Amino acid sequence: DTSRLISQLTSDSDDQVQAAIGEAFAIFTGAADPFLNGAGQNFNPGEWGYTRTRVQFDGQTVVADIRYLREGTISGTVLNGQGVPIGARVRLTGVGPLANGDVGFMIRGEMNSDPALGTFAFRNQAMVGNWGLQAASPFYPVVITLDGHTTSIDPDVTNVVLQFPAEREVNGRLTGTVFEPDGSPAGAGVRVKISFGPDYVITTDTNGFFDTQIKIPGGSYTLQATDPSTGLVGISDGSVTPGIINVANIHLLGKGSLQVTVRQANGSTATNALVEISQGTYPNDHYQGPADTNGVIRFDNIFEGRYGVCAQMPSGPTTLYGRAGADVSPGQTATVEVRLGATGTIRGSFVRTDLVTPITFAQVAIGNIGFATTDESGQFQVSGVPLGTYRIASKDPVTGHSGATTTTLAFDGQTNQVQLVEQIQLRGEIAGRVLDGSGTNVVANAVVTLSTGDILSPTRSMTTGSDGRFSFPNTLPGPFTLNAVDPVTQFVSTKSATLPDQVPLFQIDIPLVPVATLSGVVYEPDGTTPATNATVRFNGVFVDTDETGRVSFSRLLLGSYTVFAVSEVPGKTHSAGQTNVAINAPGAAPDFALVLAGVGTVSGRVLASDGVTPIGGATVRLQLQSRFFSGDAGTLLADAAGRYNFDNIPVGNYRVAAESQALGASYNGQITHDAQTDSADLVLSASGAVQGRIVRADGLTPVEGIDVLLTFNSVSGLPGRAVSRTDTNGLFQVENIPVGPFNLEAVSVDFDGIARLGGSLTNNGQMLNLGPVPLDEADPYIVAVSPANTAAGISINTTVDLLFSEALLPGSVSPSGIYMRSEAGNVPATVRLLSDPTNSIPRLVRLTPNSPLRSQVTYQVIVIDSQRQDPTGGTTGVGPVDLVGRPLVAPFISSFTTADQDPPQLVSIFPGNNAVQIDPRSVMRLSFNEPILGSNFIFTVTGPKGAASGAANVGLNGLVLTFTPAAPLDVNAIYTMSVSGVRDLAGNLATNQPFIVTFATLDTIGPTIATLRIGDNKPPVAGSTVPIEALLAANEPGLSVRFTQDFNPVG
Repeated sequence: DTSRLISQLTSDSDDQVQAAIGEAFAIFTGAADPFLNGAGQNFNPGEWGYTRTRVQFDGQTVVADIRYLREGTISGTVLNGQGVPIGARVRLTGVGPLANGDVGFMIRGEMNSDPALGTFAFRNQAMVGNWGLQAASPFYPVVITLDGHTTSIDPDVTNVVLQFPAEREVNGRLTGTVFEPDGSPAGAGVRVKISFGPDYVITTDTNGFFDTQIKIPGGSYTLQATDPSTGLVGISDGSVTPGIINVANIHLLGKGSLQVTVRQANGSTATNALVEISQGTYPNDHYQGPADTNGVIRFDNIFEGRYGVCAQMPSGPTTLYGRAGADVSPGQTATVEVRLGATGTIRGSFVRTDLVTPITFAQVAIGNIGFATTDESGQFQVSGVPLGTYRIASKDPVTGHSGATTTTLAFDGQTNQVQLVEQIQLRGEIAGRVLDGSGTNVVANAVVTLSTGDILSPTRSMTTGSDGRFSFPNTLPGPFTLNAVDPVTQFVSTKSATLPDQVPLFQIDIPLVPVATLSGVVYEPDGTTPATNATVRFNGVFVDTDETGRVSFSRLLLGSYTVFAVSEVPGKTHSAGQTNVAINAPGAAPDFALVLAGVGTVSGRVLASDGVTPIGGATVRLQLQSRFFSGDAGTLLADAAGRYNFDNIPVGNYRVAAESQALGASYNGQITHDAQTDSADLVLSASGAVQGRIVRADGLTPVEGIDVLLTFNSVSGLPGRAVSRTDTNGLFQVENIPVGPFNLEAVSVDFDGIARLGGSLTNNGQMLNLGPVPLDEADPYIVAVSPANTAAGISINTTVDLLFSEALLPGSVSPSGIYMRSEAGNVPATVRLLSDPTNSIPRLVRLTPNSPLRSQVTYQVIVIDSQRQDPTGGTTGVGPVDLVGRPLVAPFISSFTTADQDPPQLVSIFPGNNAVQIDPRSVMRLSFNEPILGSNFIFTVTGPKGAASGAANVGLNGLVLTFTPAAPLDVNAIYTMSVSGVRDLAGNLATNQPFIVTFATLDTIGPTIATLRIGDNKPPVAGSTVPIEALLAANEPGLSVRFTQDFNPVG
């Protein structure tokens, strides 16, 4: 009433003026408005009406009649899933005034239904128009809703039924298995926490299996597994589909190591740099420590996953930073290098869509090199980030909503502030069906697992219901992979795709691996009789045939297979067959038919090499060489008549072999059809006997009671050895020796006698008499050596002969056991075993040096006894042995000294050849490397007047030969000096004689210039160069001419 306020303001009464001002202030500020002062928050009038109108221009008068809405009653009953009335909280919504004065849908009333009858009634509380009912109970995870519409004619609604769904429609069981990092079940005692409640934890059984037992509401859950015994943890997301048993498996994370190397920008090590690693995935661990003097730090026993690595090191007044990323795998050591350099800081916040409400405790990823968690204000900060452009992403741990942005660090020390806003509209749903191998029928109870490229999201699992459907809501756009496990075959099917951006629903079906069934019949060898007692091996599985010879297999992948069958009938267990089948389509594959091949027998006699005499007790072996069976199949002894028999021989090749002592025989046969009977007599190999007489070394005295061993190539499986003991006369005889070479050995321990020799039997039935076999009773020794021990003046071209007391084993003579040496080391030489010229016995060893020996050097000839070994146990030399293997008792050493056979060498000569300007009084001399004889040499000096007279002498310890002229030689003359017949004290003639030298004595006559002229014979021209040349009267090589111009040298 503005006119009343104006009247009060113009009144003379102070009280009225003050009252008018206060009322105006209240109207202006809305202090009395119930929708502004809070009083209207609960405004819910029982009688109420409204109208809507619009004033379109100034001064317009609009008629707006308000009619009260008619009130009505909404009543009904609340029932549980079994149709029993229950108490529940019921809310009525309908048309009414909102808090801001507008008209809208609001709560018209709330009440509890009768616990016994389930009834409720909102009397005269529903304005005509749209209405809604909601019922909630703490025993059900869902809210029941119902809505409708009333009119002025029908304002009441009665007998409304609000029934909660049955438990099977809203709840389900959740089961699964916890696996070790290697894929094996984790065992008992692993704690599995399910986000159904704050303390809902169950433990696994001995197979790593867990089961909620109780039914929990349908929806998505996070499962965390912790093994108290190992400390390993794992995480997975699972979905519960009501009415079924759902499966969600958890894989425990393995542990590995991470080695970080920190380097400065120039590549040098960053000693004692502080290194911090932060895991970007579950369980989001953090570790830190200082690097060593090499800039290296190793973090052991850390969970697998992605890690951000940050390193920092003080440098003067500043701190250098560096950052990198690394992936740690179980049981392995990952390595990463961090370079300190230009870095910046990224800080920011993660908020909801209202840009105000913070999202707390959310994991933030800076590319793949840095991770952080928002604090209670939604703030985060990551320092030491290398320069570059990064994508910053985070995910609300409660709602799963994510936010992302990008930022660029362009200079050192830059700090960028970013804000991540939850992007609800960016998430979509991946849904579809699991189909059978044919792609037509849905499959229930199949476990479907979703893996995405989002490093912040764990894998999610759910189990299909009766409709075969699966759904993964709230999934970030990007690549993903779905795995579906066939509940029957456990085969895994995989499908990958990309969830596009801004797509609310992405439909994708997963066809399971197509499987087939296969049946067939196994027949006896006749091809018609079913093999009712046979075993079929197929795809690693063994199945027995039924009474009709039939077998069946299921859950088979498409592809090619081999079917193998073998009879189990006694005496026919080697009757087998095989066929190949190809399964190209799911479902029932065409039947196969397989016929067993059958078995045969072989029998005969074992006979001596004469082909007549039966050999009773001989060992007979059967060896199978068929397609399906190979190797020894049986062994028996021939009866007294030499007979043998083998049955159950499979179709294919076989071999029977007989053995009697070292003799043998064999037969190769083949069974081609069932019930075949083969006959084969086995005649032992040709053999003979060896006899002889063992005597002492004197060749006469017999040796009684000594064992004689013969070794030979056995034709049977037995060792090729036979032994006979000598009688009182030293006689022995060994029979059944196979035709061919043999070796004999006899050893007497009483007097250390040994006999070893070889021989050969050449024909069947031969009796070989070796005659007297003397024992070797003496060790070998060296009888003579040439050159003799301590001999001197031996030629440098000598060979060394060693004569042994007896024949030597040829293979035992080698340069490692017989050699020459001097102070300079071993002498390379060839070593040969020769026959003694006097008796042709191979007992002469000759060493021939590869090159002449050195003069006046003492050499040793060494023959070692037995073996020589180095400190490591290796053999360095083996000495010679005699024919029975005896070595020398002690090493043999002999020495000799070579003669002087080196000729004297000319060291220097004066004058040198073609020398000039030699003083006529000079003494000619030759120097040698060793003393020479002072006689029998020839020394001449010949000049223009013939031979110069003088005296030749040897001096300076015999090393210098001189010639002193009796008178000075002529000047301006050429002489020739000749020396020959020079020998050293041993008589060795010097090489390259005669020594001849030509020289010139002093030149005392100057040259004569015959002509001085212009060189080119051209007239001289002013300002030009004129060549001048001088012609000598006689040619004098080596002469120099000096030219002067006006007494100044010019050339």
